[in-house]
Amino acid sequence: MIEQINRFCAAFNKKPHLHPLIGGSKKVYLNIGGCFLEFREGMAMIGSAEAPGEPWLAEVTGRPEAISELLSGTARMRDLLTLGTLEVQASFRTVLKLESIFLLAKEYASEEGETSLLTEPMS
Repeated sequence: MIEQINRFCAAFNKKPHLHPLIGGSKKVYLNIGGCFLEFREGMAMIGSAEAPGEPWLAEVTGRPEAISELLSGTARMRDLLTLGTLEVQASFRTVLKLESIFLLAKEYASEEGETSLLTEPMS
């Protein structure tokens, strides 16, 4: 999970046009599957191992595969929520903003053979 968050942070930080979506100089914290993601001064980074003293913007929980797809941008947050593989504790507006950030920050050069929960055949 940490590696996935590192990749997301690197992709997000390479795209300065996304930085205003987070909100300038204020710190924003996300709890993603028990790992802490921090946005500070428009940059994304892995937060400390302890919960911050400030409130979370959102808490994202779910199947590790779903969280991985969210972080890599291969699945939309809304679709994962509909499937029940992901849960988000945040306001509706925050969920929409986070969905946009995760989708727009994705790396477009994906590895071959990568599958998605949304594209796997149903059995």
